[in-house]
Amino acid sequence: MPHPDPSLPDAQPDYRTIFDLTADAICVYDQATGEILDTNRANCELHGYTIDEIRERGITGMSAPREPYTAERAAEYVRRAAAGEPQRYEWATVTRSGEEIVWDTLLMPTSLQGRPVLVTVARDIRALKASEAALRRANEELERRVAERTAEAEAANAALRGKLAELEGAREQLIQRTRELEGVFRTLPDLYFRLNADGTILEHRGGREAGLSDEAYRAFGQRIQDALFPALDDYFRERHPVGEVTCIEAARATAEGERDYEARLLPLADGTAIAIVRDITARKRAERVLQEREERFRALIENAHDITCILDLDGVMTYQSPSLRRLLGWDPEEVIGKSAWEFIHPEDVDAVITAIREVVETPGLARSAEYRFRHRDGSWRMLEAIGRTLSVDSPEQGVVSNVRDVTERWQAEEALQAAIQEAEAAREASERANHEKSEFLSRMSHELRTPMNSILGFAQILAELELAPEDHRAVNHILSAGEHLLKLINEVLDIARIESGRHQLSLEPVQVGGVVREAIDLVRPLAQSRGIRIADSVGPAGKRYVRADRQRLAQVLLNLLSNAIKYNRPAGSVRITCDEGEDGRLRVLVADDGTGIPTDRREQLFTPFARLGAEQSAVEGTGLGLALSRRLIEAMGGELYLERSGDQGSVFCAALAPAEDPLASAALPEPAADPAPGEAVRPPATLLYVEDNLANLSLIERVLLSRPEWRLLPALQGKLGIELAREHAPDLILLDLHLPDLSGEEVLRELRADPRTAAIPVVVVSADATAKTVERLRASGAEAYLTKPLNVKQFVATIESALAGPAVRP
Repeated sequence: MPHPDPSLPDAQPDYRTIFDLTADAICVYDQATGEILDTNRANCELHGYTIDEIRERGITGMSAPREPYTAERAAEYVRRAAAGEPQRYEWATVTRSGEEIVWDTLLMPTSLQGRPVLVTVARDIRALKASEAALRRANEELERRVAERTAEAEAANAALRGKLAELEGAREQLIQRTRELEGVFRTLPDLYFRLNADGTILEHRGGREAGLSDEAYRAFGQRIQDALFPALDDYFRERHPVGEVTCIEAARATAEGERDYEARLLPLADGTAIAIVRDITARKRAERVLQEREERFRALIENAHDITCILDLDGVMTYQSPSLRRLLGWDPEEVIGKSAWEFIHPEDVDAVITAIREVVETPGLARSAEYRFRHRDGSWRMLEAIGRTLSVDSPEQGVVSNVRDVTERWQAEEALQAAIQEAEAAREASERANHEKSEFLSRMSHELRTPMNSILGFAQILAELELAPEDHRAVNHILSAGEHLLKLINEVLDIARIESGRHQLSLEPVQVGGVVREAIDLVRPLAQSRGIRIADSVGPAGKRYVRADRQRLAQVLLNLLSNAIKYNRPAGSVRITCDEGEDGRLRVLVADDGTGIPTDRREQLFTPFARLGAEQSAVEGTGLGLALSRRLIEAMGGELYLERSGDQGSVFCAALAPAEDPLASAALPEPAADPAPGEAVRPPATLLYVEDNLANLSLIERVLLSRPEWRLLPALQGKLGIELAREHAPDLILLDLHLPDLSGEEVLRELRADPRTAAIPVVVVSADATAKTVERLRASGAEAYLTKPLNVKQFVATIESALAGPAVRP
């Protein structure tokens, strides 16, 4: 039992009981010396020291050894309080076991028996601090916090029961101190009642923060359950053992709204009871907020499509949301408490363990993993989990994961991968077949052309000799048959090259009319020999250009005209016209007056070696012409098709994409003449050449010797070229594509993106002559694209054109 300062007179036992019953720590100090005169049981028990030990240690020895809990700070609070100014502050002390307690401390001056003293009333606010921290971490540790709260409440109740039992023995001593401590109790935040057996209020103290002090005064002499707290009515209907603490929560309407209170009741041996009432509104509100959040989060989790799973660090499942039943067939109760490794595919366990280890090593950061999980029906389902630690501060609490069933996606990806592999295998097989076919055709070409060379060579020699008429006719038959066979060999090889992708085309703007006239001139002797009239009706459209290979386009037109002549009626006509189709392509149409193509044979029209019955006629042919022509037109990006056919003849159409007039796009200014006396000289210009090849650089320097007004600025790297362009703002930039640090394409993009260089014309000078590269660089903003080896005249003309202003780019 604590021993009060003998210098203080004894008070009434009831006051000593209240003094030691108080849950807050109370200390009385000598105002002059700062010596601890007395303290209550709560202070001793919370610190684990006797009152004598507390007196010996003093406030300095009890305080936490860190800022701001210093002797100087304590002295300042004492000085202000002694001056008549009550002080309220937080202070931390250390218990015998080394535990730190944070207090909400009220320091105020008063006097006992005429002796000036200081009284501290300190409330342990560790629970409040923990509650505030718990609110900040509510989303992460709701369930743990509620469990801790429950444990704390039970521990507090148990501690209170023990304290009340201990304090009962000190009741008489506390009564003796009633009057001296009356001033102290007026400052206490809780409301203290002394009640008789039926709840009638005999006396009350405190209540400064409980908000009921005035009402308690008015309720003096009334039953507490009638005047203040109806919830206590049941308590006073029963008898309770002496010393047994009962805690009852009650709500009460006030002017500020409904507030929550906690009443702790302790029956005494004399038949009365002590009631301590505390305002717990803030705590209850916090608990309600936590409960609402928990219910909301639980509803979200339990109604989510995905599974929410919690594992401890050993892989044991401690929680599974109800979605587990719908997605994997298991009831959560069947798997909770079991190791996840029992359900995860053995081949995936190591990967999942690694993912969990990474999550624990980086708290707060999410990690994902895919693994197979056994369905209740025995099948395997592919799951995708995204997990993180339950708590950033305490990763050992486990890992929470959001789990989604991605089996269908996984199966689709597997099927896609299998299809890709199958397609890749088919492509490789096709490439091998094409390669083998090309090798075969190459060998066949050699094997066929070698004997054909001898046959046609000797036949031509024989044709020059004087032979008998019959021998001469035989030689002519040999020549005709040999040339026919040679043409067949060439057409077969052409088709094979196109199908294997080895046929090289040189696509350029080609004027339609010129190619048409060239083809007509070539077939005119054949038409005249058969009495067929050819009508050239291409008109103004013949002056337009298409994008094609000139030689191959002529070959296609020659084939169409030859067929139109050979399959025409006697004294018929062939008409060739040109127009623009609805899709914008330029069409060349060849019409004849033949008997037409049977409807049931038209599907075979462009099939190799299909002559559609003409093999029964006297017309020579291989059946390869139309098949080869269609493939050539398609290789040039066009289309060859039968427009119409009937008793009045057939019309074939070749449609190709239009192209710009190359003469217009290549229009160059006249070469500048030497300035006459008194005439202004040519304007100077600075040319920046970005090129890492010194030989190419020397060539351009040599070319530009004829134009002294042009100053050449070299740059051997892309980045250096960009910097020089920004610094010198040249009139023109010559740019190579293959540079040691950046590609020319990247340099062009940076130049066009910078407002300082965006308007400078750039001429690309490169050995890369592929059409895709040229088109891509033009689209990126190149003024012109010149291929190596350079045409010097074209090069100079291009520079002159670019310096003169906007022009069509080569």
